[in-house]
Amino acid sequence: MDAKYAQKIADYLKLDVHDKVNQLPVGKRKALSIKCDFEKYDLLVFDYYGVSADQIEYLENMVDVEIGKEKCAIVIDRLEFNQEIETNKNITRLEISTT
Repeated sequence: MDAKYAQKIADYLKLDVHDKVNQLPVGKRKALSIKCDFEKYDLLVFDYYGVSADQIEYLENMVDVEIGKEKCAIVIDRLEFNQEIETNKNITRLEISTT
């Protein structure tokens, strides 16, 4: 990836290119990983494990933009911060229980 393209992704995610990846908050680190993968693939499977409630919206907004580009994502989450009714028209919720 060239520097110009990396800068474009950093700007899109509102990241400072001088920050070290391992020092980013989990949500931003995961968003960077997912955004880079969406640049290469049309379908991703990932989880939100470790992302705090205040970073979920940031991550979901980025994923929603990619879905708007006709890409697909399967996201796995334990639903601790789940809302009662899904408000995002791009999300189809499937609940799988082990009980």
